[in-house]
Amino acid sequence: MAHQLLRHNQLNQRNDRGVVVGIEHPDYRPKDKKPGETIIHDASGQQIYLKDDGSIHIKTNGKLTIDANEKVRVNTPRFEVTGHIIDNVDATGQTMSDMRDIFNIHTHHENDVQGETDQPTQQMGGSS
Repeated sequence: MAHQLLRHNQLNQRNDRGVVVGIEHPDYRPKDKKPGETIIHDASGQQIYLKDDGSIHIKTNGKLTIDANEKVRVNTPRFEVTGHIIDNVDATGQTMSDMRDIFNIHTHHENDVQGETDQPTQQMGGSS
């Protein structure tokens, strides 16, 4: 087996002091890890990488799901996403890009003047 965890339940004849020994195969070991860094990994390449610069890198070959009973809060001065952000994914599934497009072309009916207003002069940025 590439990865095995062996547990020895008795240390000095006491059952309340368990010891876990990790055994792994060098072919699956992550490369280029600096001293002091920690990587939790599996044979398929998924990993949680605690880097020496204080950052954490999570890599998965599928989807990453976070289940929180109350909320998820991100405290950061900048939040970057390389793909689309989809709001209310299980209901409407509308992306932020879709919302920008709707805003940029929307008009309003003018009650005191017959017709519609012009599109907003200040457009929302971003690309589809």
